[in-house]
Amino acid sequence: MKKIDPLAKYHETNEWARQEGDFITIGITDFAQTMFGEIINIDLPEIGSFIQKNKKLALLESSKITTEIESPLSGKIIEINSELKIHPEWL
Repeated sequence: MKKIDPLAKYHETNEWARQEGDFITIGITDFAQTMFGEIINIDLPEIGSFIQKNKKLALLESSKITTEIESPLSGKIIEINSELKIHPEWL
C-alpha cells in the first residue's frame, strides 16, 4: 500500500512538498520510489543554493533508470538529508 501524507501537496511529476512552520520539506512519492527501484546514487543541491519551480532539484540513479527530480516550488535550500549521499538506498 502506498503512503499518502494528508498534509503534503503533491506535484504532477511525483514530488511532494509539506510545510513545517516556516520551512517546506520536499520529497518523492512512494509510487516514484517503487518505479525507480533501488537508488544507488543521488546528487543533491548545495545548501544555500536557489531552486526554481519545475527545474532540476536532484539527480537520482537507480537500478532501473537515471532521472532528474523536479522541484515543486522555488526557494532557497537551507538543509539537505546528507545521509542520503552515504546511503542513497534509504530513499
